[in-house]
Amino acid sequence: MRIVLSIGAALFVTACATSSTPVGGTCETRANAELTALKAAIQTSEQNIARGFAMVRQLDPATGQVTEVQAPINAAKERQNLANLQGRLGPLQAETSAAVAACG
Repeated sequence: MRIVLSIGAALFVTACATSSTPVGGTCETRANAELTALKAAIQTSEQNIARGFAMVRQLDPATGQVTEVQAPINAAKERQNLANLQGRLGPLQAETSAAVAACG
C-alpha cells in the first residue's frame, strides 16, 4: 500500500512540476515525465529507509484537513522496493534519452 502511495505522490509531484507548461507540455517534458516520477519514487523510498518510517497524508473527515502522519514501514520490503525502482532506472534513462532525441 505504501508503495502505491509513494508512487502516487511522485506522480503528483511530476504533475505539479509540469503544470506550468502548455496543455500537454513540451515534447521533452512529456518524454521525461516517467523518469521524473521514478526518480521521485526512489528519493521517497530512500528517505523512508533513512527515517525508518514513511510520511503519509491523511484526510480528517471531520475537518476536511489533510495532515501528514508517520506510518511504520517494513524496512526489508522498502529496501526491496528501492532495489526494484533502481533496477528500472537505467533502462528508463535510455528510453527517455531516445525519446528526447526524437523530439528534435
